Amino acid sequence: MPVGLRALSAVLLLGLLGGCSASKGKVTLEGDTDAGRTLYAQSFNKAYISKSHDGEYDVILMQDPQVSKNATKGGNKPLQPLAAASVRQIVHIHVFWQGDFGSVARDGVVTNAAIDWYVIAHESSDRPEVLRYEGAGYVLLNPGRNGTSVDIRDGSMKKTESHGDLRDPLGPAKLTGKVKALQNSQIVRDTLEDLKSQTATAKTAVSLK
Repeated sequence: MPVGLRALSAVLLLGLLGGCSASKGKVTLEGDTDAGRTLYAQSFNKAYISKSHDGEYDVILMQDPQVSKNATKGGNKPLQPLAAASVRQIVHIHVFWQGDFGSVARDGVVTNAAIDWYVIAHESSDRPEVLRYEGAGYVLLNPGRNGTSVDIRDGSMKKTESHGDLRDPLGPAKLTGKVKALQNSQIVRDTLEDLKSQTATAKTAVSLK
């Protein structure tokens, strides 16, 4: 198995259908590949949210590789070996409008959010390898004293970009999940700028080959 695929598969499978570690939440993905349907449960150890002046929201979920290497509770252990310790996962959810917790049942399946999922690896150089998935979903936000609950319902996504040797282990996928995000506009803004920079660097590196 190529190093990039082995590393990516290891990261995605760390929380497979079990309890997550001390994270900010978990997202479950149901992928559809040539090998059949596969279920993953990915935990995230950082989550942040910001609100724009026009009432839209940006949510950032992050899973750092050094946290992914830790064993999880409930008997789930990381796949070994974890070939690329520098693999990161970042999810950007842009919520266009706020729904309430009964609107899905009343109105049927709707979408109010764009979802971008990035897998970024630095294998042997400063030029990142990037997988990007894009999609949409229905996302409910419930502000609380200790953070905003982000409830992802009826989400779907598929791979739209691939730069480098990373392969797609998911195929088109459905996703649901719940995380708790802290308000921090600066981190959200900096992360989105960093994503633009890294994806641009990856595109340049591929075009120069």
